[in-house]
Amino acid sequence: MTPKQKKTLKKNLTHKKQKKLKTTKQHKQNNALLQSFTNMQKINIKHNHKIQTLNTMITNLHKQKHSTNERITNDHKQLDFYTKRKKPPPNSIQKNIQHNQTQIKLIHNEIEHHHQKILTTHTKYKTLKKHYQKLHKKQTTNISTNTTTTTIQTTNKK
Repeated sequence: MTPKQKKTLKKNLTHKKQKKLKTTKQHKQNNALLQSFTNMQKINIKHNHKIQTLNTMITNLHKQKHSTNERITNDHKQLDFYTKRKKPPPNSIQKNIQHNQTQIKLIHNEIEHHHQKILTTHTKYKTLKKHYQKLHKKQTTNISTNTTTTTIQTTNKK
């Protein structure tokens, strides 16, 4: 065997091993999916739970954003009070306003992040349900085919 042939053979074996590993991994994932969920309703329940959790987090963030906005408003009122009296406001008021404005931006980013997670979750579970249906249909078809074959074999033996 020439070095070139050995290299080609080694490359083919490596490719076959990778393909077999990929097939084995997919088979394990398929089995895990079928064992994790007994029906489509269970997938929907888990999907709804994840979405509900994310929505709760978004609601809490909106409340936090609202209270932070109220603090900013109160700080502005204090600034106005000092301005009307022609007195210098404490530095802490301006620092609080800046800090709270930064917090508003962070909260807004968190809300956007959770909205993105909701979209990702919808896509993930839509794909998961399609794959489950395909696997479940294939499994059901295999079971009925095996049952028919067994019945025919039993009948032929008699």
